[in-house]
Amino acid sequence: MLRLCVSVLLLVSGVSGEAREPDWGFQSYLDEDYTLSCNHTSLMPDPYNAVKWELPDGALMDRGTEKYMLSNGDTVINMHLTIKNVQEMDKGVYMCHVYQTYNMAQREYRGRLLRGLNIGGHKYRDPFDEYRYNLMVGGLAAVALFVPLVTVCFVYKFRFQVG
Repeated sequence: MLRLCVSVLLLVSGVSGEAREPDWGFQSYLDEDYTLSCNHTSLMPDPYNAVKWELPDGALMDRGTEKYMLSNGDTVINMHLTIKNVQEMDKGVYMCHVYQTYNMAQREYRGRLLRGLNIGGHKYRDPFDEYRYNLMVGGLAAVALFVPLVTVCFVYKFRFQVG
């Protein structure tokens, strides 16, 4: 019943259950793997491209780690970055730097592409989870207001009257 009331209230108020993300931003669920792709056509005209990923902390990656896995696209090296077991600390802006590589000695920088993960917050499986804390605070505030009010009303109603 409470979930129904909350859903109706959110629907009437026009509040969406999902955080707003920019066009280059993506949302994922916590505790799941998520894959970001560096696949903008203006940066990938030739089949000899390689990608280096820049993490939100500024570290550059050109090979996978325990937390991050890199995988190749059709003809692009390290085109996909998979973040394993996404947590709140993984949110931020990831950049993929694209290089054209005819051979390893000769590389030409083509540009970069932004990919944001959970910038506006992660996804929730149950919309109630996102507002659980706010609903508890609101409920406690209502109780804190109405208990003294009802007490004053009862005292006034059943006061001792002389005469």
